[in-house]
Amino acid sequence: MDLHKLKRTAKPLEWADEDRELALGILRTDPLFRRVEDSAVAGLLDCALSAGAECAEELIEEQDCADPLRLSRRMGIRVLFDISRSASAGSFNILSTYTHQPPTITVYENRLRLCREKLMGRGKRNNVFLANLTNICVAHEIYHHIERKSLKFINLQHRITIADLRVVKIQKSLSMLSEVAANAFAMRLMELPTLPSIIHEGFEV
Repeated sequence: MDLHKLKRTAKPLEWADEDRELALGILRTDPLFRRVEDSAVAGLLDCALSAGAECAEELIEEQDCADPLRLSRRMGIRVLFDISRSASAGSFNILSTYTHQPPTITVYENRLRLCREKLMGRGKRNNVFLANLTNICVAHEIYHHIERKSLKFINLQHRITIADLRVVKIQKSLSMLSEVAANAFAMRLMELPTLPSIIHEGFEV
């Protein structure tokens, strides 16, 4: 699966204003966001959102499957469920992680439990996230697996110059572009009503 070819679509996908705001919220957490020119932000969001969504569509067509756990098995990705108390520590926003050697997705069950408790009673729309939280996490990390396996990271398509020393430029990438794409991937794979990053809105631990 070639992530580079995903940016060559003839007609860009359309996104709701809410999805764009959520994607912008993710991108703003990047330490380098303040260095991004205002005129470049919309294009960056379009690129990342489209890359994630189109990657999901291609995977569904390729595998004839949209179930994250089944897909992970077919793709040779281990899925581990960490129930240790120590996994409750750290950032509440990190509900799962991906490591590539061997390909492994770790879902932090204690953090998911806290997240489920906070989602309860937040309206009917949140019920779809509440019922699918584990699958959402797995879907999100599957995108990172695809990105890593292809070694074509969406965040490398836009670099920020940190220092220009005439003979050499020091540049870094916006790592959160990959997070925007992973959210769009999970949304499209699971037909969610909006980007799943919405589950983090309104509460931080």
